[in-house]
Parts: sequence; C-alpha cells; structure tokens
Amino acid sequence: MKLDEFFDDIDDKTAERLADRYPLLDDERKARLYTMSKRKINSNNEPETNSIEVSGVDKYSRPKWYRSVSIAAAAVLVVAGIGGSTFFISRNSKDKGPAASVSEESTAAVTEAVTDAAAEEATIAVEEGTVAAAEAEVDPDAVAKELADAYTEYLGALFGGTMEVDKTKIVTKNYPEMTREYYLVTDKRYPNWEAVEKRCYEIFDSKFAKNLLDNWAYSKEEDATCNVFMYSTADGSLYIEKEQHDSNNGPVKWDENEIKGTLTPEGTITCELTKTIDALNTIKTSFVFVKTENGWRISKADESMASEDEPDSVAEKLVGDYSAFFSSFCTGDLEYDKSDVITKNLVSSEDGSNITIDYYRVTDSRLAPGYDLKGECFRIFDEELANSIYENLCCDEDNVTDKTPIIKRKDGSYYISECFYYEGDKLESWDQDTINGTLNPDGTITTVLSKTFENVTNVEEFTFVNTEFGWRIGKVDYKSSASDSKDSALRSSESAIQ
Repeated sequence: MKLDEFFDDIDDKTAERLADRYPLLDDERKARLYTMSKRKINSNNEPETNSIEVSGVDKYSRPKWYRSVSIAAAAVLVVAGIGGSTFFISRNSKDKGPAASVSEESTAAVTEAVTDAAAEEATIAVEEGTVAAAEAEVDPDAVAKELADAYTEYLGALFGGTMEVDKTKIVTKNYPEMTREYYLVTDKRYPNWEAVEKRCYEIFDSKFAKNLLDNWAYSKEEDATCNVFMYSTADGSLYIEKEQHDSNNGPVKWDENEIKGTLTPEGTITCELTKTIDALNTIKTSFVFVKTENGWRISKADESMASEDEPDSVAEKLVGDYSAFFSSFCTGDLEYDKSDVITKNLVSSEDGSNITIDYYRVTDSRLAPGYDLKGECFRIFDEELANSIYENLCCDEDNVTDKTPIIKRKDGSYYISECFYYEGDKLESWDQDTINGTLNPDGTITTVLSKTFENVTNVEEFTFVNTEFGWRIGKVDYKSSASDSKDSALRSSESAIQ
C-alpha cells in the first residue's frame, strides 16, 4: 500500500481527534521544531562510503486533511509513515537485512528529533504556563475596583467635602488679602498631615503621589497664606478651609454599576469610568494601574469630556443658568430684611463726593448663608469671566466701594445694595421662543437673543467655550437700542455688572 493511500481514507472524526490532541503552533514554535528535526536527521545521515541506496519508495503525497492538524501531529505521522515504509520494504525486499538497517537508523534519527522537539515544546509550555499562572494571579477587575474606590474616597475627603470636621471649632485667619475660616479635622482616617501623605502613596505611584501632594495647598500653620486650604498646628492637629469643605457636593459617583479592568500586554491595567455632571456634561476618567514593588498603584487618571454636545442644547442650558443666576438678584421678588441693614459711608468714584449706601440682609433661600456665589460663577462662566463677574458683583464688607452690589459677611450671609436692587422690577423674558446655538469653526458656540420692553430692545450675543470642566459662557456682548438711556442701563442687571 502506498503512503498516500494509507492516509487517504482517514475519516473526519479521526482527523478532528488528532487536531484537538495536537493543537496548532505559532510560527515561532514551528520554526524551532523544524530546525531541530532537520538538524537531528542531517547529523545521522552524513554521507558514508558504505551507504545504501533505497529505491522503490513511492513519493509521499500530503493527505487532504493535513491542514486540520498541527506540526506536532505531522511529526507523529512522519514516524508512523517511516514505520509503515519499513514494514513495506521488509515484506517485499529480497535483501531484508539492509532494509531493516536503514529503517532502524532513520527511525532512530527521527525519533530522537521528535523526542527533543517534544522536550523543547514541553519547555515552551512550562514557560508559557508560568506566565499564564502569573497572569492568573492578577484579577484586573479587582485591582481596578479597589483603586478606583480608593481614588474616590481619598479625593472626596480632600476635595469633595467628605472629610469629617468639627464645625463648632472654627479658626479665623486674617490674611492681608482676605479672611479665611478653617474647621478642625476630626476624621479618624486622617488625624494629621502625615496620614494624608501616607494614604496618597498607598493609592498612587510615587511620581503621581508627589505631584498631587506638591500641588495641594497645604503648609504648617506658621507658614500659612491666603492660598492655603489645609494647615497643621504644632501639636499635629489638622485644619481644612471652611469654604473649600462646604462648597463641595460629596465624593465622585461613577455612572458604571460595575468597575472593569483590562490587563494590557505591557502588564498594566486600564479602566475607563464616567461621571455625569449634568445633562450636558459627562466626564470620562481614564485610569492606568501599574504594579510597583509595593503593590498596584494608580499612575495616571486623565479626565476628558466623554461626549460632544449639540449646540442648541449647550446654548439652551447655559442661557437658562445665566438667566437664573441674575434673576436671583434682580427679579424684584428677592426676600430681604430692611431692619437688618449695613450702612456704608463711601466716596463716589464719579465725582469724589461722600455718599451713603444701605445694604439689606438677604433672607431669600436662593442666597441663604452657605450659598457659594463664587462657585456658582465658575459653574456658569469660564475662569476669566467668572472672576470678573464675582469681583464686580460681590466682596467682603471691608472692601466695599460705591460700585459694590453685594456684600458677603464672614458668617456667610449676603447683603444687597439698595441702589442695585429695584423692588418690583422683573427680569424680562427673551423675545425668542426657542434658543438655538451655532457651532463655529473655532469650536465655540454662539447664540444671539433679545429682550424688548417699553420700546427698547436689548440684544445679547453669547459665546460658549468648551473648557476642561465642560461648556461655559466665555463672553456676553450687550447692545441696546437705547444705549444712552439711563433707565434701560439700570434695568439691565447683566449690563450693570459687566
């Protein structure tokens, strides 16, 4: 029987069994096995003077099902094929001695090659098994969840207002630039600054942790300045700035119900989580976790806007926030107490004359003590415009000028100027029924709106910019058809402030 006939009628079931038993190898293993087999066979078939020719052996044809088996399976078939040839020759040759001798040498050579190849294959398997075992020891999901949870807990304490404090123990620091108040920290997790530092290095790798701590506004009490949001006293007590603590809304809450990690070929673990700020703003945080000598740590936590927003939606939301912001001061229905008044004797910025302005205590819930007017500015406007609006809108009672509309006292209460607030006035509605936004080539969004009252039309052009914190109002250009009218200027709160 010819060799190709010997394998030609193998059934599919047997072929599949062989394929399952001897799985396919990658190119690197194939090359190694081939080289080793070739080397062994060549070393046993060097030309000799008493070599014997073997003839009458049919040419081997690759079986049709060969592609379904691996190189390892093919090696087994080579051995079987030579054994079959030996059997064929020994039965049909008159000179059986030489035939037997050739078959034994060939069989021995191939057997040795296959044996060594199998050993090499076993070594590879052990090496890869070791790698696989090492990888199996890492649960990417567990690593990602543990560190993402630690991230939210830690930053929530420092920046999210979850640090436990004693609000009855407040220290006031009078700096040249301003006055700040600090709570005594009573959080058992962070009894002192050293505990804050230690926890930071337990969550982040050394580079990330150092950068975070270096940029956190902390100092010893004796070195404290107006920019310090946390300081420690000589006895180790820790204090956190009152407004920083009170103006936050708690820790980050991820949108995902489950935290999943992905193990990369480099051995790091990655994870992406999103947090929805509002209807238009979703922030994506991309984590990279690395294995250090002290365990897994966060080496990167990059934030970016997770989605692009429709221009109309951006414009509608921010214009709504803008209107609500100014209506808190200028709609005519703001509740205040005229019996609780601060009287300021000031100098007019126009003619230098002495003037007196009364400021009434605001009792409206919209500006209740604890309301963060500055934070609200930054929520609606970009940094430059937010600072400008706040500086022109509000200050502490020690820095009041004749242009100051609102005073914020140290207890957090607000007082509004009688000159700024017009009882009975209403903030007019926009003439447009719908608010549309236009996306510009520079990536900004613009919209133009108007308000008409008493035959006077005020036009406001908004420019919205996409900042690292989301869409904000970057510019408001105001035009009036009665720009020389004192009454129209006074009735436009936005114009008065800007």
